[in-house]
Amino acid sequence: MKRNLSLLLVLILIAAFIPAPSALAAITFNYIDVKTEDGGNKITGIEAVFTGTDYLVYQYFGVLVVERDGKRVSVSYTIPDKYRYYEYSQESWMTITFQTPLTEPGDYVISLTYNGVQMTDTHTIEAQPTGKDFESITVMGEQNGDFYTSISGLELVFNGKFTLTPASYSSNFTRDGARITPGGSISYSGYNAATGKTTYILNFRDEQQIPGEYAFSITYEGVTHSAAAAIPAPPSATGENFDRVECFSNEYVIHGLELYFNGMFDETTVNESLITNLNVLRNGNPFRISYSIHIFYEEINDQTEIYLKFNPYISKPGIYDFSVQYDGVERSATASIGEAPHIHTANDWAVDAVNTAYRYDILPETLQDDYDQSATRAEFCALAVALIEELTGKEITARKVFSDDDGDVNIQKIGGLEIVYGLSADKFDPGGNIKRQEAAMILDRIARKALGQTLPEGIITFTDLDGVPDSMVTAIKRMRGISPSIMSGIGNNRFDPQGSFTREQSIQTMVRIYEWYGNTSEPEPEPKPEPEPKSGVFPVHYDSYTLTGYQIGNDNDGNATITFYGSEISTRSISCFIETEEAAFQLNKSQFDSTKSYITFFSINSLPPIAVTLKDSGTGEIIVSFNVSDEPQTKK
Repeated sequence: MKRNLSLLLVLILIAAFIPAPSALAAITFNYIDVKTEDGGNKITGIEAVFTGTDYLVYQYFGVLVVERDGKRVSVSYTIPDKYRYYEYSQESWMTITFQTPLTEPGDYVISLTYNGVQMTDTHTIEAQPTGKDFESITVMGEQNGDFYTSISGLELVFNGKFTLTPASYSSNFTRDGARITPGGSISYSGYNAATGKTTYILNFRDEQQIPGEYAFSITYEGVTHSAAAAIPAPPSATGENFDRVECFSNEYVIHGLELYFNGMFDETTVNESLITNLNVLRNGNPFRISYSIHIFYEEINDQTEIYLKFNPYISKPGIYDFSVQYDGVERSATASIGEAPHIHTANDWAVDAVNTAYRYDILPETLQDDYDQSATRAEFCALAVALIEELTGKEITARKVFSDDDGDVNIQKIGGLEIVYGLSADKFDPGGNIKRQEAAMILDRIARKALGQTLPEGIITFTDLDGVPDSMVTAIKRMRGISPSIMSGIGNNRFDPQGSFTREQSIQTMVRIYEWYGNTSEPEPEPKPEPEPKSGVFPVHYDSYTLTGYQIGNDNDGNATITFYGSEISTRSISCFIETEEAAFQLNKSQFDSTKSYITFFSINSLPPIAVTLKDSGTGEIIVSFNVSDEPQTKK
């Protein structure tokens, strides 16, 4: 009884995996496609294509039959257990690969049967030509009359219908007797039934354009054919080719001169020594320039451009007349650079600065007049915003609103960057005149906070800085740290810190910041030195970092600081506490160094001796505690 039940279960399982006749009928055998390689010289198998949504049944595949020239050929293959199904077309594709590819020349007929339906495909492997079939080679390329301007390859011609194996030939190519290797690949071009000839093309990878006598030879099956071609040296540019001169310019700057020549020339056919008598007049007066030479060919116009690039570009307003000779032939051109609006209201010394700011696009429309009048705090902010956004290429998104800013977005932007703070927590006084000491401080903060650069400090001898905060004195020093100075005094060793600052003076300082920043590359960060421990408690190992020492000094705003050095110290939050005889307080913390090698705390309101305690901000645990008796390294 158990045996009968087992047999019944087996029969049920077998029946479950045998498709019903309706399922078989749902699969349609469409066609087969012969798969080849090596340009059709090798048959690697077939692709069988079916239509239907049901699975293929492997026991319904018949024998795959291959015939060559009417005779049966034995092939080894395996019906794969996987195939590709494309749902959008409801097609199944099966690749059947021959274990040994078919390479013998002949006419092949290949057929496959599935569920009684036979599909057939054919393919011909052409015979390989022999040496006696190799007829000729011909040079291919661009020609100008009897000469070539470039050589792109060779054409190989065979008598008969053949399939050429690329590796079956050798070559020898020379230019002026020296061997060259242009590289490239050979490809089938076609068979001409009318002439009975087969053509192949050898396309050079490196097109030949260098002047010289070229010789090409191809050897196939012991038979060699040759061809020759010449690329003559191109003619040199002369005065007869010199067509015209144009200025490459816009309304703000003249970049250079474009000398146009009819015909195609290059560095070898343009004689730079023939460019002579370049004269430049600005408003009728001689104007000196320097330039470098660049050569371009414009195929669309069949003209060559010799570009004289001015170094530096011309940006001074005025009318410019240019004349230049090549090989004794003179051509000329005129260009002009416009001036800022209402430039007549500027003092003579400020004209260049105002025009330059206008060309740099850092002169707001609201300041394009009455240049000699005092600048207001709002106007100085407008200049600062124009400068920062032009140099950074980004709009300032930060905002701080003052109760009296009347919605002036420039004031809000500069306030948002903390470049200005206002006269109180919510008052700005936009209509008040900007003071000279305020201007210096704002300019210094623009460089540091908006542009990421610190101006060098210069030497000052002003006698009227008593009572000026140290941070403003530092800013005034930085106004004198580059040449030309961003700000100067008013004479007699006076800076006049409370004095007003005119529009044109403000504009000039922005131009000098602009030009200083443009000529200042991003400096490599100097590694912070790790000082020798100043107390017996160092080095300190805590959690995953180590403190190796400390140093007292000042930051860029003149705040007294204490800096701790070590490794990986930014992995935890640290708080610093200072205790003096009078009071104890927590210091403010600056940002960590990107290399995680130091951290600075600022606003030390008392000189040593002080007691310093570092705590873990998360747990309150004391990391280290020590006394400092060193005098701080202050900067005035």
